[in-house]
Amino acid sequence: MTNLHSALKTTVVDSHAGDGINYILVRLQNGKDDFADTLHARPNSYSTSGFQTTDFLSLLGFQRSGCAFHGSECFCRQVPEGVNLKGLSTDIGKSFQIFQNAVSHLENCGLFVEQPEGWGFFYVRIQPVDATH
Repeated sequence: MTNLHSALKTTVVDSHAGDGINYILVRLQNGKDDFADTLHARPNSYSTSGFQTTDFLSLLGFQRSGCAFHGSECFCRQVPEGVNLKGLSTDIGKSFQIFQNAVSHLENCGLFVEQPEGWGFFYVRIQPVDATH
């Protein structure tokens, strides 16, 4: 996996506090024409049971790691250039609610969806990335 937290130049493009997740959109530049937009999502709440936002982010292709932009852990992934952060945040929130409902229906039938993260994000921490390096 490419390092989504450092480059020759990093620029915070936008940030947004969504429904239970704080987002930071960062443009990484590693050369004159070498840019990558990255989204850093930090969940800030969880429920005591069921599928968690951390699980949903993992299923959406976000990778959990230390984050220089949040100053702690986050879930990050590369996103298309020009992504509408507020719209994406809203869509992730709506999609998560629909997904939770679907998971509940499946569980009622005896089918269980794997929770790749669960509560680990909130209870087991890795060391934050030093933002000065």
